[in-house]
Amino acid sequence: MTGQAGKQRPGSIPLRLSAMLVLALLPLAVLAILQTSDMARQAEKGLYTSALSQTVEAAAPETRAIRDAQTAAATLASAIAPYVDDPAACRQMVEGLARQMPDVSLVAYTPMSGRMTCASGGHSYDFAGSPLFQDLTSAAEPRMVVNPHGPVSGTSVLGISHPVLANDGTQIGIVSLSIPQQALVPAKVAADAAGLGQPDALITFDGQGRVLTASTGLVGVDGVLPASRPLGGLIAQGFQTFADLSADGGRRVYAAVPIAGNLGVLGVWTAHDDGALFHNDLVPYLYPLLMCLAGLTVATLGVERLVTRHIRSLARSMRAYARGSRAMPAVALDHPPAEIAALADTYRRMTDTLRQDEAELENLLRQKQDLLREVHHRTGNSLQLIASILRLHLREDPDEGVRRVLEGVLERVLGLSTVHLGLYRLAGQSDIAMDALIGEVVGKVRPILERPGRVGRIKTDLHPLTLPSQQAVPLALLLAEVLSLFQGSLAEDEAPVIHVGLDSPEPLTARLTLCGPAGAHGALSGQAEGGPAIIAARLIRSFVQQLDGDLQVSRGPAVTQAVLTFAIRHVEQATERGAEEGAPRGPG
Repeated sequence: MTGQAGKQRPGSIPLRLSAMLVLALLPLAVLAILQTSDMARQAEKGLYTSALSQTVEAAAPETRAIRDAQTAAATLASAIAPYVDDPAACRQMVEGLARQMPDVSLVAYTPMSGRMTCASGGHSYDFAGSPLFQDLTSAAEPRMVVNPHGPVSGTSVLGISHPVLANDGTQIGIVSLSIPQQALVPAKVAADAAGLGQPDALITFDGQGRVLTASTGLVGVDGVLPASRPLGGLIAQGFQTFADLSADGGRRVYAAVPIAGNLGVLGVWTAHDDGALFHNDLVPYLYPLLMCLAGLTVATLGVERLVTRHIRSLARSMRAYARGSRAMPAVALDHPPAEIAALADTYRRMTDTLRQDEAELENLLRQKQDLLREVHHRTGNSLQLIASILRLHLREDPDEGVRRVLEGVLERVLGLSTVHLGLYRLAGQSDIAMDALIGEVVGKVRPILERPGRVGRIKTDLHPLTLPSQQAVPLALLLAEVLSLFQGSLAEDEAPVIHVGLDSPEPLTARLTLCGPAGAHGALSGQAEGGPAIIAARLIRSFVQQLDGDLQVSRGPAVTQAVLTFAIRHVEQATERGAEEGAPRGPG
């Protein structure tokens, strides 16, 4: 925001100090943010690693069981080929393996025909035409499949198969081991040192995204699965840990571990807000922000307590003093710092000195006004004395030419006396009411013009108008001189009809209109001859120059009109011009 002079308004001390503190704390804040973010990332990485390691640990028994089953299937497939045609020997071999592996629900040999007759527990089944059997025998390679409905076991099983080859290398059948899914439920693990805690659920699933087992049971297990990542794609992505919203809307952390082939284990943890891993993204920036806010608050309160409130008190006192109030009480500061206390003391001394200087200036101004009034009074009295002497000469001198000269001088002296006596009454005022002053001048001149033998009058049309004294004096003297010139231009028996008008046609513009006898045109325009007329014309031109005005003189059939127009100066302008030119010049 800018002030009236167009200058930018300065900021307050707390605002500037806050800006400086922000700049000073900015590197520390950035460093703290980076360190906090790095610590959060390290903590998150550690917790993710902990989640993955717990899931791997929970899946370790299942992984060993599957690998043992794969080894056992490969061993049995390499040893059973000579006994496939001997049902008793074949059943003896599979029964023996089944006794060694209690978690295996079925050990069997199935020829390529699909009719299983050699199986543990005396089971038999015809797989001819089964798509699953055809898939297992489509290639002579070990296979592992998940069958949610095992035809022999009657439950969800993990099937591990291995091809049985004849001496010539042709495949004659497959050996299969079935492990119930319940046996593959991950066991609980001990709490991690990082504080991650026990998982909410450990879930086994296959490549098609089907949940096989869950440590919490299959009821409601779909609600804890990740909402945006299908289970089927987790096995192909390998070991991974991620955070996601679950199907029931909760925020959880997941760790996916492939076990073997088309099987995987998923660990699930609830994301608690009090853990560093699960904080909002703004948490790393909270501590630097609080640090900056604390610094700014302390600085602002400190500046307010130590500086700002004292400066406000001083500013209020200074503003009141600048507006002219001199009755302000002493500035009361509550335990200010030494520097501000010294400033307040200096301000008190300065105001005391200014008050004393103002009092002395006021006394000098009153003395000047009194002296000026006395000057005007004595000048008016002296002019009155001169007028009295001129009247004595008029009564004693019978010569008509001398009489006219003395009458002109008398009228000029009376006009000057009237102006000075009016200024005596108005002395001390910066602006003078010209309508009142002109009225006094006309009132003094009227008895002379309207003397016996001349039936006439002076008409006035004076509008209220104030002028500085530097313009009021030359205007009043000009009026007196023109009225004297009008009187001197009258014929012996001519009746005077004179008009005096004062108005302001435009703002800050004054106009004096004078109408008199036609014989005054030559003297007003400077074309008349003779000493008195030439002197009068010079005086009028001098007064017009002092006013910086424009005098227009026109002549009609029986009247001469003079219109003076000039700009009204301000008091300051009038004072400067008066100092340059001196006091308004009179006849001298």
